Amino acid sequence: VVLNAANDIAVQKFLSGQISFLEIYDLIGAALDKWLWHKPAADLDSLITFHNAISAEYEHSYHSRRGRVLARGAR
Repeated sequence: VVLNAANDIAVQKFLSGQISFLEIYDLIGAALDKWLWHKPAADLDSLITFHNAISAEYEHSYHSRRGRVLARGAR
């Protein structure tokens, strides 16, 4: 779930020119570092909520290293 959510956001940001191709790795790595060890979702609604929380954080807080505005936990 974490990898999927982070990849979705990273690809969207790359395609819109907000991050470079190599920064896809950075964004996904930051998300994995922060979210990977969270308790797994118990049901579909929890899973969707978890996916949306990850997506929301990186949609609005992760920008290109050119702008140096990164989400908490980013490398």
